[in-house]
Amino acid sequence: MVTTEMFIYIPKAFRIKRNKLFPIQFTLDPQMEGFSNPSMNSKVCKLIFAGTLYMKIRNPEFFLSVISKVKDVSLDLFVRKGECEQIINRYAKDNIHREYFVDKAKYIDMLKYGYDVLVNIGNVSTLQAPSKMLELLSTGKPIINFYFTEDTQFNMIEKYPLGLNIKNGDLDAVRKIENFCHEMKGKRMTFKEVEVLFPDNNIDSQVGLLKRLIEF
Repeated sequence: MVTTEMFIYIPKAFRIKRNKLFPIQFTLDPQMEGFSNPSMNSKVCKLIFAGTLYMKIRNPEFFLSVISKVKDVSLDLFVRKGECEQIINRYAKDNIHREYFVDKAKYIDMLKYGYDVLVNIGNVSTLQAPSKMLELLSTGKPIINFYFTEDTQFNMIEKYPLGLNIKNGDLDAVRKIENFCHEMKGKRMTFKEVEVLFPDNNIDSQVGLLKRLIEF
């Protein structure tokens, strides 16, 4: 069993027949179902990014440069200390606030209740599996995806009505994000609506596939 990304990559890289592999999907998170979207009366649109940053495969320079120029937004950045400290410290002022750690339970609550728009940053590699993206999609909230390559996560956001893909280096990124935040603030899809959009990422669907594999 391999991820969809590896299912595509392995036969090309190692000359292994595709019928020897079985692709599985990461699933949407049911614990995101059923919460009420909080009323945020502030004019400022609140954004959150949490994750690990790397100089070569997930460089935050463009992302932070763009957000620092967007009007009426604030970004909370939850990133452990690492190799991008100089870049982060250069932008961690005014509308960008840096934190170092938050436990999983609090992070889930923040996604549900604390922010208007969620942010994802892709990798330069097309092999990145979309586990975090599915966590964000499960909330039904607006999502901005900064991408380097048109990978699985890019394709998911293209399907998602409350999503915006921003290519690394996009000269029009500031305007696009300002408009998106203004239009999408306060909007949300239900978990059921998201499941309809991504039926292959439903837990029941994946359990069914595993049962068929065992029976085979």
